Amino acid sequence: MLKANRIQLIKGRGRLLAPDLLGVDPETIRFRKLLLATGSQPAELPILPTDGQRVVHSDHLLAATELPRS
Repeated sequence: MLKANRIQLIKGRGRLLAPDLLGVDPETIRFRKLLLATGSQPAELPILPTDGQRVVHSDHLLAATELPRS
């Protein structure tokens, strides 16, 4: 779908340099429209470690092949 809609996917750490300019090291990209997907990373709590069984986070759920019982 990306190619069919002429959307260029760029992965990396970026920053907006101007209203139409994106810096993604080592490139600088000029754009007309920008869709920024920041992603996420689960937070680990030292007092409550995730084990994938009793305590799960979004990565565990996305990788699961079946639904949990509860």
